[in-house]
Amino acid sequence: MNGRRQMIANRGEELMSFTRYVVIASTAILLIAVLVFVRVSDEMQPRPKNPGATHSWQVTSVIDGSTLEAVNSEQGRRIIRVFGICTPRPDQPFGIAARERLAELVEGQTISGHDVGLDWHENLVCDIEVRDVNPACLLLSEGLALRTDYAERRHDLGYAEAEAREANRGLWSSGKPNRQDYMHPGDDHGLSRRPTRTRKAEPGVGADSR
Repeated sequence: MNGRRQMIANRGEELMSFTRYVVIASTAILLIAVLVFVRVSDEMQPRPKNPGATHSWQVTSVIDGSTLEAVNSEQGRRIIRVFGICTPRPDQPFGIAARERLAELVEGQTISGHDVGLDWHENLVCDIEVRDVNPACLLLSEGLALRTDYAERRHDLGYAEAEAREANRGLWSSGKPNRQDYMHPGDDHGLSRRPTRTRKAEPGVGADSR
């Protein structure tokens, strides 16, 4: 009888040891998964090529409400995405209005662009200004654009969007718009880690013509 009790006790201890091992192993795997997720999420954040780097660009054409083509002496001709906003495609309501408004602001003008990152097409994503005006803020305030998640800490863009929302302008005229309806590759999660090389634009290549 004592031998059987001892056997049961030993098996109980073995089971407890195995259970502890499984718990420790599962916790370690979960911790590693969390660390990997955090690392990947951090790398997906848009980062400037050089913190604070700003370049002058001559705008040659406007593709849509948040995409333009420009040239400078350092990087040649590039497709530039406007940081912080997503705009309707030309075949969506307010899409043509958004493109025409951006063209009115920047086409043929010299703009300053702060490097933020690259989109999935390796087009530059820049925070731009022209004649001390931020086109992203203006398009947001007129209801022709929506703020992207990566720009949620930009209070100026948030205030501009709130102005359009409260006045029921543009995209807000028929109620709360669904941001996903206007998201395109590179507007948000498509931003890659950082600009790593210069890639000149080619006609019809790389740009999301929408």
